[in-house]
Amino acid sequence: MNKLLAKNHKRLIFLLSVILAAFIVMPPVVFAAEIEEQQDVVSPETNVSVQDDTALSVNDVNEETEIETFSEKTEKTEESPVFQDEAPASFSVTVENEKSPSGELILCSSYSIGGTIISESVIAKVYGGIYTADGESVVYREVTPNANECSISQNFDAAMTFGSLKIGNYVFKLEAEDSEGNKAVAVNSAFSVVDGVIPSEITVTDESLPADQFPQGSGFSIRGMITSTYRLASVRGAYTILTALPPP
Repeated sequence: MNKLLAKNHKRLIFLLSVILAAFIVMPPVVFAAEIEEQQDVVSPETNVSVQDDTALSVNDVNEETEIETFSEKTEKTEESPVFQDEAPASFSVTVENEKSPSGELILCSSYSIGGTIISESVIAKVYGGIYTADGESVVYREVTPNANECSISQNFDAAMTFGSLKIGNYVFKLEAEDSEGNKAVAVNSAFSVVDGVIPSEITVTDESLPADQFPQGSGFSIRGMITSTYRLASVRGAYTILTALPPP
């Protein structure tokens, strides 16, 4: 019996020593782990860190919002149309039924120019004439129509003496100008005068002459246009009264 008690006593002492040893070793580790866990949960530094992170996160959101808002404003500003004063339309002219010399003109032959210069703006001045190929003025004329159109035939044809030009190369040029000094070229035609002989030819167009019979005392108007390849020196006209002969 005593041996059994002694044996149990030794076992109890061994178990107590093992438990004591385990208690001595394990509690610090568990305690340290609990302390670290508690620090992670309740540490003041952690709270400050959480607050700082939260503040930074909020600030970051605000900065991103401000950046996005500014970007949106910039895009809207760039997309918004910018209204500017329209530039005034430039002065321009057109010529209807233009008739200008080109190619070759026979020496001493006449030429008639024509056409109408038209513009949406008021034409204050039209000027120009015949120039040599080097730009030297041979015949110059200037008119001030102060209107939206200008007749070339009425204002320049009589002054442009093509028949008096010498053999050579020439340019017929007319320019228009508005009241503000803006200019536009209306006519710019190159031609040359050469030596040669052209046949003389006289034609009559758009004529209206009396024919057949009409009542005695009634009036009649004659008309027509006589043209020639050479300058007309004179035009003469007459009428003859014919007496009816008695029947045989």
